[in-house]
Amino acid sequence: MKKFTVLAATALLLLLGQVSSTPVDPRSVDWSVVRTLHQTDAIRAKQGLAPLTDDQVRSSRISEGQIATATQFPWAVGVLISGSSSHSFCSGVLISPRFVLTAAVCISGSNTLTILLGASDMTRVEEFIGVSNILSHPNYSSFFNRDDIAILTLSSPAPIRNTIRPIDLPRWSDAGNNFNNWAATTAGWGNTGRRENEPIPIPNLHFVVDSVNSNFVCGLSHTFIRDTHICTSTDNGGPCNGDEGGPVTVTESGRTFLVGIHSFHFSGLFGCDRGRSAVHTRITEYLGWIQDNTDVTIHSNTLTVLLGASDMKSVEEFIGVSNILSHPNYSSFFNRDDIAILTLAHEAPIRDTIQPVALPRRSQIGNDFNSWAATTAGWGNSGRRDNEPIPIMNLQFATDAVTSNFRCGLSHTFIRGTHICTATDNGGACNGDEGGPVTVTESGRTFLIGIHSFHFSGLFGCDRGRPSVHTRITEYLDWIQQNSDVVVEPQRTMRFLSAVALLGLTIVSVVACVSGEGTITRLEDINWAEVRPVQESPLFKAKRAASFVERYLERADPAPERTGRINNGVVVGPTDVPYIVGVLVSVEQGTYFCGGVLVSRTHVLTSATCVEGQTSITVLLGASDITRAQDFVVVSHVRVHPDYSSFFQANDLAILTLSRMPRFNDQIQLARLPRRSQVGESFTNVWTTISGWGETASNTGEALPMQQLRSVRSQVISNFSCTISFPLYLRSSNVCTSSDGGAPCVGDEGGPVTIVEEDGQSTVIAIHSYTYSRGCTRSWPAVHTRVTDYLNWIEIYTGASIRA
Repeated sequence: MKKFTVLAATALLLLLGQVSSTPVDPRSVDWSVVRTLHQTDAIRAKQGLAPLTDDQVRSSRISEGQIATATQFPWAVGVLISGSSSHSFCSGVLISPRFVLTAAVCISGSNTLTILLGASDMTRVEEFIGVSNILSHPNYSSFFNRDDIAILTLSSPAPIRNTIRPIDLPRWSDAGNNFNNWAATTAGWGNTGRRENEPIPIPNLHFVVDSVNSNFVCGLSHTFIRDTHICTSTDNGGPCNGDEGGPVTVTESGRTFLVGIHSFHFSGLFGCDRGRSAVHTRITEYLGWIQDNTDVTIHSNTLTVLLGASDMKSVEEFIGVSNILSHPNYSSFFNRDDIAILTLAHEAPIRDTIQPVALPRRSQIGNDFNSWAATTAGWGNSGRRDNEPIPIMNLQFATDAVTSNFRCGLSHTFIRGTHICTATDNGGACNGDEGGPVTVTESGRTFLIGIHSFHFSGLFGCDRGRPSVHTRITEYLDWIQQNSDVVVEPQRTMRFLSAVALLGLTIVSVVACVSGEGTITRLEDINWAEVRPVQESPLFKAKRAASFVERYLERADPAPERTGRINNGVVVGPTDVPYIVGVLVSVEQGTYFCGGVLVSRTHVLTSATCVEGQTSITVLLGASDITRAQDFVVVSHVRVHPDYSSFFQANDLAILTLSRMPRFNDQIQLARLPRRSQVGESFTNVWTTISGWGETASNTGEALPMQQLRSVRSQVISNFSCTISFPLYLRSSNVCTSSDGGAPCVGDEGGPVTIVEEDGQSTVIAIHSYTYSRGCTRSWPAVHTRVTDYLNWIEIYTGASIRA
């Protein structure tokens, strides 16, 4: 990940051009005509507005704030942007003697920047230093106001004194803190609203203190609010034009640190309106990127783990924490993936009062544990008296039944498959119990099924009758094993007294599997005449009938006439696409088929549409001739992307874990995934190859899968062009290909979309998701899931090697 951000940033710098490190002397600037960001010719041109004259610049409307002292915000800096004919202004924040953070929107396309330091009074700027390098975030989007952050490298170190000093950054342990209701201070030289015709920057640094709003509340005033934003109310005042890039800080235990960089605000008819939240870039989301690209070191809080502490007055062991690893997909807003691994500074002494808990076995993945008796333990509020200190002195526990996620969702929003809930009829978790264990016992073995995440805190405390919500451990077994020394037990095995008994049971098991509707394990078990594409399965039809995509297409086009136009696929050789696999899904109603891609020695990437809710799945490898597959491997686990939506056809991706490694040969090989440096590439106009065993034409009644693997060449089109055919629900995580020269069809879902790179090797850039449901020969684009948007998720759950 580190290498990726550096490479992507380098490419961006090439686009920006040479940066002039010669500073502009602020004493030579006519401050009465220095422009705010919104008054620059470039921004106005994007809005379709004519450039402003200097006289028009001198008459602008404004906001509020208090004057700061010279030493109150020594990290606040001015950013003077000098063009060929005019100057504009933004704010920034000093994070080290050599680096400044500001908003990417301020400096996009700029080549002469001057940093003004010790400038609480702009008429007496203490230092001005040129900028030698500009690094905007590689994912910055001015359209979506996304990732609006940039790093400026000073041409010489800033002289540190009481009026010029870097701000502290959040600690790693602050990542995930939403800071809701914290008092936050925003500072800058933007419009104050105290008089007409106010020049920018104003002479004195101003500041305002307001509370942090939740992103949900913020989203009521602004579109495109994301987890990477942090918002503040404007009840007491707020940032205005000219404050972009300025610092937003909070103070905890005497330590002031940066939580945001001002990004945008609502500029109404009469200025920067009160009552609408101001939106900033959330610094905790960019700590790794900042550390990778500056000389700043992000520090951790001091964490201490207390062991053998059933009585907090006589703790047996104290051990420091040497490393903190939060789940990469953790979201405080959605209470998602709320799990972290702490590495102890030294091993815990194991004794009868200090023991590791057992984890679930792999065979328990998919077990919902509904109605099991679960025990939650912790030192949180007991509810027995007011003003109770945390932690309470004695470890407490409560035993209640696991409740279904459906019932849990009636009390809480954002309940997902990665959550597990328990009733609170007999008691439950409360404040201070977060992170505590939720365990069950089976056949004398107690094991962990949850980590407490959140509960409902009502007017009178932690309400009874509403379930407690925990992080479901079975969903994270691979991640835990990959990032700790824990070995997750495989599927439970039975031990027998004699080899004869074992042999007898094995024979019975195989016969039961073959004669029933279970997982297919042999080529001769398949009646290809009865295999159907996944679109014909009852589950798919039910979901498609409810799909927003389908509803739109029903209105968009009348039913097509029968067509015989071939979809232009060509038969490929046995070693041409050695990473493609066939996915056979066995259900009560029959066997259904999709494609897939082998991405690691034991993992296959496919479409979530194909496998959601299924358990009996077999993968065919080395199957360019489907009737002569080189290998069959049963799937032991299905992991559907947590944000998959069949309604919107979004995040249509799943990972299949194989029960064993396949027998690799020249017809069975791993696919090559994109490099991290390719994240953000649109691939527009690049030629792709799409492979599968699907139909060769629409409505031909062909038996599927086709016996021979076929490929078609197709060119990537822009998502904008694709949106014309699939409006409202097409996402940046999709990539589309034209159907002019051929296209994937029914039965190709889950198959690879590849490009050939300069080294002559093929790289999988997408997994086929869907085509027009009424015919893939109707000249509508084919829509695929963009692999580059999911590299972290794929790496975590497959162990696949992602190139820089």
